[in-house]
Amino acid sequence: MSRFVKEPRGIWQEYQKGVESNDALNWYDQVKKNENFFIGRQWEGVKAKKLAKPQFNILRRVVSYFVSTVVSDNIAANIRPFLSENNEQTAIFTKILSDEIDRIFEMCRIKDKNRVFLRNAAVHGDTAAYFFFDPDESSGQTAEGRVCCEVIDTTEIIPANPYSADIQKQRYLLLLSRRDIDEVREEARSNGVPEDDLSQIQADVNQEDKTSVGLPDTGRVTVALKLWKENGTVHALKTTQNCIVMPERDTEYTLYPVAFLQWETVRNQFHGMGAISGEIPNQIFINKMYAYAMACMQRNAFPTVIYDKSKLPNGLSDDPTAAYGVKDNPEKALFIQTGVHNMSTQVAEFIDKTIAYTRDTMGASDAALGNIKPDNTSAIVAVQKASAAPLELQRMAFYQFVEDYVRIIIDILSTDYGRRKVSYSNENGEEVITEFDFSQMKGMHLRVNVDIGSAAMWSEISQMQTMDNLFNKKIIDDPILFLESLPDGILTNKGDLIAHLKQKRAKEEQMLQMQQMQAQQAASAVNPENVLAQLTDEERAQLESNPEIAEQVFGGM
Repeated sequence: MSRFVKEPRGIWQEYQKGVESNDALNWYDQVKKNENFFIGRQWEGVKAKKLAKPQFNILRRVVSYFVSTVVSDNIAANIRPFLSENNEQTAIFTKILSDEIDRIFEMCRIKDKNRVFLRNAAVHGDTAAYFFFDPDESSGQTAEGRVCCEVIDTTEIIPANPYSADIQKQRYLLLLSRRDIDEVREEARSNGVPEDDLSQIQADVNQEDKTSVGLPDTGRVTVALKLWKENGTVHALKTTQNCIVMPERDTEYTLYPVAFLQWETVRNQFHGMGAISGEIPNQIFINKMYAYAMACMQRNAFPTVIYDKSKLPNGLSDDPTAAYGVKDNPEKALFIQTGVHNMSTQVAEFIDKTIAYTRDTMGASDAALGNIKPDNTSAIVAVQKASAAPLELQRMAFYQFVEDYVRIIIDILSTDYGRRKVSYSNENGEEVITEFDFSQMKGMHLRVNVDIGSAAMWSEISQMQTMDNLFNKKIIDDPILFLESLPDGILTNKGDLIAHLKQKRAKEEQMLQMQQMQAQQAASAVNPENVLAQLTDEERAQLESNPEIAEQVFGGM
């Protein structure tokens, strides 16, 4: 008997247990507050009708700076086997695998999603990427299906152990989603769920939607995808509160198809801490002080007029040239103007200091944000680099996150792709199209080293410059090796050039061999033994009887 819960009600109890753990941390309210302060809903819930509600959103600008700094360069995965097998088959394998991963990156728009991952992690504290194989997605060839990717919000993932952030060591994972009832019923029907059970898929009318952002949520149901590892592989089951949507199936994956990223690690906690969580009180103070300052300015910027209503029952006219008729002595006071009271300059200074200190403590100085005059460019660049240093921890965490989902992609490729056409560039730079069985990669991902870094490390321009320097310094003096080392696609006729040089080299080697043979023949032509061998018996007898002639010809016999 399995030790894993596989019934809808039991899975729902696990879900409610995870919700209770998050409620104990006030997690849902914190995520909602962080999101509101980032997008600009910073006065939500404040009841002050007569007070202006300005907001100077320093948090959004700082987070945008963080995200743009971490993903300022494209990410590339350099795949090579751990074992230093330098043979043609290994080279072809790594080329096919690298090209296929690049293709998946492009079709899944991974580069765009990377910015979303970092944005969500910086605002909420953590984020997750869910990868799956969709057999209905077009792959552009006969073999249908491809790897797809979804962004999982921090409120949509429930771990078995809320005290550990290690995804692969979790006993199970629950991935939650809010979907239309008709869509869920159709999926359940396609998975063989009996028609009588489909009526149990009902809207969660009495269930609080923890992920709601104020949008209408009627006619939707919460669907939980449960993932767990059993007998060394990942099993999956999809259910609502009362009905199975997708029966249990063995995915044959060895890794959970979920990669997890924390912005700031919190000890003994699954969820991380966002970049803005601790700075929200500062943002509230800044907004309040600006609101009070605006109210003070509106009240004191212009003199307040107080008039005798008994003498001017109709009030004051909007016409500044209007004349007022009174029944009493007009010399008696009709108006009193209150003086203008200036607001203390310390208020503005303290607001500015609060903004500056908040940005500095978050790691985004004026130099980093470009808020200074470029009087000394080199000094500004140095300060910007120094300001970006604290983000190295987040950069390394992001690189590990990318490495994790590259390994997940390899796991899915080896399980679901089967045989399909692939293309790679051979040693001559020519494109080769062949069939490749991805199932032979099963288990090989454990022996694949994935290096994540700036794509400039493997960019075509960088590689071209490096190769030019090596060739100019005579470190590489073979033009064929130079051309073979150039990035694919940098020259349209790269293969023709390599073939021409090889043909030219073959001719030169052939001519050199002929010259050597001719030299050997010329040397052998004056060899005395060869000459004597060609003489007749009569000529040999004459030489032997005339030693003087033999001495002149051969230097003595």
